[in-house]
Amino acid sequence: MSLSTQTQEKIYAGVLGKIIGVYAGRPFENWSWEKSKVLW
Repeated sequence: MSLSTQTQEKIYAGVLGKIIGVYAGRPFENWSWEKSKVLW
């Protein structure tokens, strides 16, 4: 089974976005809602 180029690009973008989101959010994982609310 072969995927179209557009489908491959969408999958790649989705995986890349997920990885970036996980790494960007990691420093804030243990913050309480109140602490994040004050900062943002």
